Formats: sequence, C-alpha cells, structure tokens
Amino acid sequence: MMQHTVCDDSVLLKQGWIAIKGRLPVLRNMGVVNFTAQSRYQTLSFTLHLSKTGSFFELVYLPADMTLLNLDISQDSVEQDAIVVKLRRVLWPERLYLMSKRVWPAFKNIHRFRRYRAGLYWYTPLLSITKAYQITSWFRNHSPNIDYDEWLGDFDEVTPEEARSIIAYSAQLRSKAPKVIVLVDAREYGVFQLEDALKSLTRQLYRQFETLVLIADENQKDQFSKRLTGDRFITEEGLLTELKQQPSSALVLWLGKGAYLSQHALTWFIDSAIRQIDFSMVYSDHDVLNEQGERVNPQFKPDWSSMFAKVSAYPGNVLLFPLVQVTDYLQGEQYTRLSSYGLMLSAGCLSKTPSVVHIPSVLWSHNEAYLTFFDAHVEKPVLEKTLLLEKIDARVSIMESGFFRLHYELVQSDVQVSIIIPTRNMLHLLKPCVESVLAKTERVSYEIIIVDNNSDEADVLAFMSNCQQRYENVKVVHYAHAFNFSAINNFAASFAQGEYLCLLNNDTEVITPGWLFEMLSIMQAEPDVGAVGARLLYSDNHLQHAGDLIGGGGCADHLHGAIAYDDPGYMHRAVLPQDLSAVTAACVLTPKSVFETLKGLDADNLCVAFNDVDYCLRVREAGLRVLFTPYAELYHHESVSRGIDKSLKQRRRGKREANYMRKRWKDIIGNDPFYNPNLNYVRSDFSLNANPRVKRPWE
Repeated sequence: MMQHTVCDDSVLLKQGWIAIKGRLPVLRNMGVVNFTAQSRYQTLSFTLHLSKTGSFFELVYLPADMTLLNLDISQDSVEQDAIVVKLRRVLWPERLYLMSKRVWPAFKNIHRFRRYRAGLYWYTPLLSITKAYQITSWFRNHSPNIDYDEWLGDFDEVTPEEARSIIAYSAQLRSKAPKVIVLVDAREYGVFQLEDALKSLTRQLYRQFETLVLIADENQKDQFSKRLTGDRFITEEGLLTELKQQPSSALVLWLGKGAYLSQHALTWFIDSAIRQIDFSMVYSDHDVLNEQGERVNPQFKPDWSSMFAKVSAYPGNVLLFPLVQVTDYLQGEQYTRLSSYGLMLSAGCLSKTPSVVHIPSVLWSHNEAYLTFFDAHVEKPVLEKTLLLEKIDARVSIMESGFFRLHYELVQSDVQVSIIIPTRNMLHLLKPCVESVLAKTERVSYEIIIVDNNSDEADVLAFMSNCQQRYENVKVVHYAHAFNFSAINNFAASFAQGEYLCLLNNDTEVITPGWLFEMLSIMQAEPDVGAVGARLLYSDNHLQHAGDLIGGGGCADHLHGAIAYDDPGYMHRAVLPQDLSAVTAACVLTPKSVFETLKGLDADNLCVAFNDVDYCLRVREAGLRVLFTPYAELYHHESVSRGIDKSLKQRRRGKREANYMRKRWKDIIGNDPFYNPNLNYVRSDFSLNANPRVKRPWE
C-alpha cells in the first residue's frame, strides 16, 4: 500500500463540498483507489472509480477540522510524479449541476431492479440529489463480477406480476400474429425426454400455437403414442407435404434436441418476428441445464456473423423461421439433411434477402445430457454444400475442439500486397519485424514499405538502407513531419503498388508461416470484406488482440483481456474466425481501393488513437464486413515505439480523440452488435453486466 498526500491546505480543507479530479498511471486490475480525509478525531474514506485511462472525478463532502487528504493506492509501483490530482471548492449551484449530470443517466443505464434495491427511485433526486448521487456513485464504484445465479435472480426471474403483463401482451400479439407451428425434433428422443421437452411448451405464456413432433420412423411414433396423446407426429419425409398445407404466412419455431423454452420465450420470438419485416431467422441467447437442474454457462451471443455461425453453429437449435423459409430449404438444392444447422445456414447465408434477428436474452436452456446440439462430423456435408452454393472456394476440416476450420484459396493469385511499416528508430523492434515478414510470408506477392518518421540513430538508418539495397521488394520512404500515425500510413499508401494494403506496426513479429496468405484468402473468398485483422500476442504469449469492442472502457478496447495463449475465450471467440465491428491496425489487411474511397485513416481528428477503430467502422458503414482470423498470429509489443501517454499535451490529445469517437459513433458506442448488452462494457472480458441494457417487449 502506498499513500500519496493530496492536500494539507487549510483553505481547501474547510467544511463543505470539494471536487477531486485527477489521473493515475493505469495498472492492470486497478479499477478503484481509496481517498481518505483525516482530522485529529476521525478518518473518512471514499472510493474513487478509475476510468480505463486512469482518470477519476468525485464530489466529496468534508466535515470541519480536516487536516490532511491522501490517496491510498494498492500498488507500490506507481510513481509519485506520475500522479495528477486537483482539488477545488464547489458551491451549491455547480454541485447541483454536477450531481444531476451523473444521476439522471443512471435511470437509463442501470436496470430498475438494481436501482430499486439500492433505493434509487424516480423521485429520489427530487427529494435529495445528494442521496441520489451517493447511490449512483456506489454503482459506479462497484462493478464486481456477478455470478450467473445472482444475475438470474436479478434479471431473469418472472414474477407473478410480470407474468400477468406477459399474458396481456401475448393476447395483443395474437390479434396480429400469424399461425405459429412449434416443430419439436424428437428423432433422438425417448418417451421421457420428449415429455420434458413438451412440458416447456405447456408453460408458455403465449398459448396459441400448434405442435408438430418430428420423428425418425413409424416405430418411434408407436412408442410415443402409448404415453402421449393429442400430439401430431411427422417424419422428415412427410414434413414438406404437411407444411405446404399450412398458411404461407405461418411461423415455424424449431425446437432442437435437449432444448427447453423459458415460459416467455414464444412471446418474445413472435414479437421479434412481427417487428422485423421480411426476416429470415430469429435466434436468442441460451444457457445450459446441468445434472442438478441448475442453469449455468450462459451463452450471450453476438448479432449475426455468418463466418462465426459456419464454424461453430453458435445461434443454437431453437430458431424461428418464416414457413416459406423452411419449405424453400426442404425443396431447394441446399437441402442435404434436416437440422438446425442446415436451416440456419440456409436462412443466414443462402436466403435471397437474409435478415437475421438476434434476441439478446436467454430464452431457452440446453440440457447438458445432450452433449452438443452440433456434430461437426454429421454437418460437414451441409457446410460443404453451402460453400459450394455461395461459390466460396474453401476446404473444410474438423478441429480437435469439434469446430470447423475453413481453408481458403486465393481467388486472384496475381495480386500484390503492400505491407506498410511505420518506424522511428527502435532497431531492436524494426529488425525482427521486417525479418519475420521476409522469412514467413508465403504464397503471396508482396512489397514492404518502411516509413521512416525522423529516425536519427545510425544503426536504424543503416538497416533500412541495407534492406532497400538487398531486397527488391523493400523500399523506404521518409515522412519528415511530427508523429501522426494516420498521416504516416496515408502517406505511405500513396507509394503502394499493391492492390491490397497491410498496415503493420514495427513492434510486431510474425509467428504463423503463411499469415498473409490466410488474411488475403479470406478477404478474397468471403463476400464484401473490407478489413481483416489478425490474432496478436504479447511477448509472454498472453492474448493481446482478438478483435475490438466498441464502447469498451468508455470508447474502445480489445476483447477478452490478457488471457492465456491456450484459453479459447468466451464461446471460443478468441480462437475462431468471426465478423466484428473493428480490429486493430497493428496488423490489418484492407483493399487499396477501399482505403482510397474512404480517404484512409483520419489524420485530422485521430492522429494517434482510435484511427483503426474509426476506419473499421467506416468500412462497415460503407456496407462491407470486418473479419478477424485467429490463423494469422503475430507478437505485438503494444505502443512500445511511441510509449504511453504521460505528458499533459498527450493526455489532452487522447481525451480529444476519445471525445471525437464518442460523438462520431455515438449510436454504436456501448451498443456493439458483436458483443451483447448482457455483458460487461466496463471490462471487455465477457463477464456479466450488472446493469444489462435489455428492454423486454412487454415492459
């Protein structure tokens, strides 16, 4: 524990309100610090919340006779000179404004159940703005990991009062909803398993639906009929005929093996179908039902990612389709076997107008007795047929983890990639970077453009000169201006001869042979791709980058955190390819034509930070995809060459760039489609959000 004296000024320490504002060097796992006020008679302690960048702000009331203010910091390694703290007295008009500024957003951002338990009601600020501020600050300073059992009690429990609301809302839906058919896949069920699945249907608060039980053969029908009466059984061969007799506007809910619906599931599924015109599929989050009957392991999913869905089947096996989507699949050339995976790929990848809806709520549970709802060995022909119909040239293999891997081929092999490496001195970084690229770049024509930003060390200048003379595909260009990462890369792009640009930091080192082939082949083979990012590791082999979260830490942050190399991450997302909102420009591939159309990186507003995130968001804004591949691996010593922002000028620049991002991308900051509103945005580690921002349709 280290103490830092903040103030012993008798003027500031008079009785009354003060504002304490400052910044600490950010250390891992240090989210709060304690602030203590001392007098002869007492010591008061306050908790100060640290932002991602280490800044803090708090209003504190000091009683009379305070003599000393300290910061108590848990890490001894913080340098005293790096601590910046400012105090000032605050009069009541400003205090009212500052408190209100923090309190009122809480009514939008903090779930009402948690607010009510803490005593924060709509009228609390009117009665006592100070009390409301203290409660809101408690939420701000306490963002602990919440376990799933507690989370369920807070946010998933349906009270009798809410059940009545759902029933009333369901009645409204029935007046405008089409016919609903629940198709229960019982082909691998025994009688008791089918009974359990049907029980979850009898509990539904939306009660106007028809049940069809999909069976393997007539023998299974005879077995079921001895105990179950009133249910209609159908084989896969007879399903198409049966569905053609139903209204074309009908909806079909596929209930796969081992899946049990929450009592409000149908209501929410039907509501989503009505709200979304011409949808092709609806899926939701789910969890797992263990042997003890406990709900565990929630799967809070991203919005639709065709790449992630192909390799992992992550939407699951409770899916809602328009009836015509199912009948088209059954009589289409993509049909190989009837399964949730085949239906999912048909709706999400092969539909004429794919429009997939994701409900960010746990609406079903998967019984862990059924080990998986996805068997890669069985579904491999389905994926191969889908790729063939999409005209994607890729070989499919099954990994030890049970997921698919797609091995792409180049659509155009006679293209060149221009690898842009900005640098200023730092030979110990630049040399292994360039040499690893030269040694481990296979099956791709490429050039290296080293962008020298005012290097003045003789060994660096000699190395660059030697590279240019020794290798025909290496050239050096000189950017003789102040450091501006965006401008440097834009400048270098004007010298690029390749059809593709690879922006590569000088503090990276290639690990995977064929890394660039992997990135380029995905970009060419998959439709409408504007950027591909790589998997980056710290030098100690902990994960540094597997994609970015928009809104993480208040603006943007890397997903997962520094997990171990062999940790697959949440839902295996650290080791599987997927669509994302953004990837880091420490290693990113983009078509030169796209880069030029978008006018490159934003050198005016984002000269150092967030320019890569902004570029990726503009790529998506243009209707193109941003992909992450784990099969291109590099080491990355983040910001080693530039260092960490310490000076006042650097901090102001960083704040200005963050504010620009929040204004430019205000609609997506904190609403990243490839994260989940039930997950923590303070820490981008996929931990549960203690204040999920999900509104139920009946609320």
